[in-house]
Amino acid sequence: MLTARQQREQEYYDAFSRDKSRIEVNFDPVNDREQRPWNPYWYQFGCVKDAYKPGARLLDFGCGWGENSVVFAKMGYDVEGFDISEVNLQAARALGEKYGLADRLHFSSQTAEDLDFRDQSFDVVAGVDILHHVEIGPALAECRRVLKPGGLAIFKEPVENAVFDRVRNLGLMQRVFPKSPSFDRHITADEKKLTARDVRIIKRVFPRLEIRSFRILSRLDRFMPVAGGILEKLDYLGCLLPGFASLCGSIVLAGRR
Repeated sequence: MLTARQQREQEYYDAFSRDKSRIEVNFDPVNDREQRPWNPYWYQFGCVKDAYKPGARLLDFGCGWGENSVVFAKMGYDVEGFDISEVNLQAARALGEKYGLADRLHFSSQTAEDLDFRDQSFDVVAGVDILHHVEIGPALAECRRVLKPGGLAIFKEPVENAVFDRVRNLGLMQRVFPKSPSFDRHITADEKKLTARDVRIIKRVFPRLEIRSFRILSRLDRFMPVAGGILEKLDYLGCLLPGFASLCGSIVLAGRR
């Protein structure tokens, strides 16, 4: 039985994802022609690609519409994806068929906190913008349970920042950029950015946790979209400076079982 939070998430995505039949997948991160380590999505894809070995199985942790699942399958992985929304899963299955990768893709309706996979089933567990939608402790415990010894767990997530989010939460900013549930802004009722407490919980599950920080200056790309790539590169260099990473808005967490 779903919790009240899970029920709200399911209902949101069942409605939000009704018309996702024309999703296009960008396979550029799979190719060797270009790398963008300053972008958190590209960085995560690069780590997953580097971890590939023939016959490897990957769990797309909260697969959504399946666009990331398709990229992982293109890398060569045998991919299992789960999601709480059957409408999301319908879009994911259609996407696998569209790109001729259905034989490497398997999808099921499950919750992150109670997975129906055997222990030590996967070489890699990868999640993109999912942990801030779930209960961190139980979900990460399940992630570790299904991961093989030495396997990689890697997640890209938005993270709360003491400086920027304090300003973001001011009344005036809330009126300009509201946080209320919205299909237009893709915001659910219960999602929240990862906090320092959440990261500590993750570290208890994966003590050997590596964290890369992103989106500091590039938070401004919504106001200067043309400069977005430049700002990401400046962030990438700036993270080498003491204290600069503490201003980040996005992180990639990588842990080994």
